[in-house]
Amino acid sequence: MSYTKKGRFAVTELTANTNTTVYSITNSMDALVDVIFTKITSGKAFVNLAIVDGLAVDIADEDYIVKNKNLLYGESFTVENVQMSDDEAIVTYADAAGVIVRVQGIEEDEVGSGRTQELTVTGDVTSGVTSIELNHIDTIIEATIADLSNHEGFLIIKDISATGTAAHTVTATSGTFDGTNEIITLDALNECVILWIDSAGNGTIIRNATVAFSTAG
Repeated sequence: MSYTKKGRFAVTELTANTNTTVYSITNSMDALVDVIFTKITSGKAFVNLAIVDGLAVDIADEDYIVKNKNLLYGESFTVENVQMSDDEAIVTYADAAGVIVRVQGIEEDEVGSGRTQELTVTGDVTSGVTSIELNHIDTIIEATIADLSNHEGFLIIKDISATGTAAHTVTATSGTFDGTNEIITLDALNECVILWIDSAGNGTIIRNATVAFSTAG
């Protein structure tokens, strides 16, 4: 199943004379975005826009797609249809305060990319993942989903540990798996649950192969 996210991804007021990362592409995703600069205070500013493969400190001359664009009070300037892929980030700069940057557009799966995340240690589930695999025979894995609404559509959670009975858990910080419970426990090979997650992060159980549900409350 493909994953698509549309809308506003970031809004940031820039700190003067500072390269600022305003948006980074989600792992294994592509994006097509518009970047909008607006001067909201008096005076003028010169702004830069770069697409960096890595961190803001890694910025190089070839990364710039806008350099020293003059922006007056009340003006907006839009860079349309910026294409981005894995690990790329939008880095912006203004030489004066009072510049707002907005990033909006669409994220979607890369062609042929997988949306499965295998966890062998405790950690966070990547936003947009649609299949979670837990894999350790004797160490408990405690996986955390920040917001179930970022996993809209079918979500599959499975224990793929070859042996053992470690009670792995997946906990949703925001949203519930079934309207009540935000914790799933899996403690045997091939235990699995298939869920449908709506746009608000509310889950419905499609099939439960012996996993246990509970609430943090």
